[in-house]
Amino acid sequence: MSTKYLEKLHPDEANDYKRLRTALEQGESIYYDDLFEWIGGDISIEKCREVLNEYMRNV
Repeated sequence: MSTKYLEKLHPDEANDYKRLRTALEQGESIYYDDLFEWIGGDISIEKCREVLNEYMRNV
């Protein structure tokens, strides 16, 4: 799920999501652990494609 969606769904945490989105967009790899810590396991290829396709429809 795009962090832009998460920013809207969870306005109380929007600043954190925005910081992580910016880090990813600008290649600030020092923050990658923070960005991906919420992922509790491997994501299937199908789910990755679904997320990427949704993102591409909305950019």
